[in-house]
Amino acid sequence: MARWQQERRAARNADAGDAPLSGDSAAVKARRAGLAARWATLSQADRAVALLWLALALALVGIAAGAALRSGSHPTSRPVPGVRVAPAAIKRAPGSFATATGVFPAVDPAAATPAPARAAAAVPDDAIVPAGATLIRRVNLPGANGGPGTIIAYWQSAGPGGCAQPHIAVFRTDSNGRWAGIWDTSASQNGEPPLSPATGGPAGCTPAIGLFAVQPLDTTGLPFLIFSAAAADGSQRVLVESLDDPANAEPAVVQIEPGAQISLDDGPPAVLEISRPVYAPDTAGFAELQNQPIGREDDLRRWQNGAFQFSSREFSPNCLTGKTIGLRTSAAGLLIAFRCPAGGAGGAYAAVMVTGATQIAPNLLIGGLQANDDVTVAVIAPALDADPNALPVAAQVASLAAAARQAAPPPLN
Repeated sequence: MARWQQERRAARNADAGDAPLSGDSAAVKARRAGLAARWATLSQADRAVALLWLALALALVGIAAGAALRSGSHPTSRPVPGVRVAPAAIKRAPGSFATATGVFPAVDPAAATPAPARAAAAVPDDAIVPAGATLIRRVNLPGANGGPGTIIAYWQSAGPGGCAQPHIAVFRTDSNGRWAGIWDTSASQNGEPPLSPATGGPAGCTPAIGLFAVQPLDTTGLPFLIFSAAAADGSQRVLVESLDDPANAEPAVVQIEPGAQISLDDGPPAVLEISRPVYAPDTAGFAELQNQPIGREDDLRRWQNGAFQFSSREFSPNCLTGKTIGLRTSAAGLLIAFRCPAGGAGGAYAAVMVTGATQIAPNLLIGGLQANDDVTVAVIAPALDADPNALPVAAQVASLAAAARQAAPPPLN
């Protein structure tokens, strides 16, 4: 170290330790001495209170200094654009909550948020038809406002005696979105199920399903289930079940006598046509007509007020022209029986009743008809209250052969 540096350091040390105090330094020293003397006179409790006030003051100073630092200017951070990351691409740190087990309870997503019910068309057959049964018909109806809809299924299963047991059921979804049956033909209604247990007999196995349809019946557009079941005696029941609330709606029933055939027209309103064969009475006296139908009678029932109401009746003879078999007089009028042309679409025979309402062709004496005379007839539509077994009444009768024979002059003797 240079000599001048050593002399300067010695001078500073002398100023700091040995130089006399200035006036300000002496005052400060005096105040300190006074505070020390006062502190010595304080009790323990007063000293504790003083220390608490000192700590509070220091805390306030620290808070003020921190606020001043935060209020200063800071550089603005630039926003970082968001990026979608597939779950499989997210890296999980070992031991993080994403891989730890037992930290959070497991949640089944299907239980937390039930999956929407499948649409009717998406439900497989084996989900609604019992094992071993044969599905005959299935109809899927769309649901309102995009709902799952309705399923109507008709199947057969093995019954006693080798007979098939028919079964018809209606399915909808429950509150949990599961498909379940809400109506079926084995449920008792008014003490009798729509379809009885299958049995065998001379006429075959019953009940037998004939008509089966799902369609609206009127202008409301609401769908109905319509089906018929034949009994052992050949009679039939037509049942109409509303699909709006089938579980709480009684079906409309039409009882049909044996031998009748039924068909359903679309409408609206829909018309149920009941066609039955008509036979000449045994009192007609013609062997050719025994057990032979002479035509068909059609009853038309129109859907109205929740039922198939009787609307009209029509008679269709097997033929309208033919060869006369003979005449029979009765209290009801004159019966004319005739043979239909060969190869006709109807049966082999026909018959009409001639009454006061019948118009006879000019120059024809109706009582003068003979066997094998040609005959042409028209019939009057039966009245709604007419006996369904009565012979049809002829509206017109003509015969060219009989009229020509009757108009010819008598032979000269």
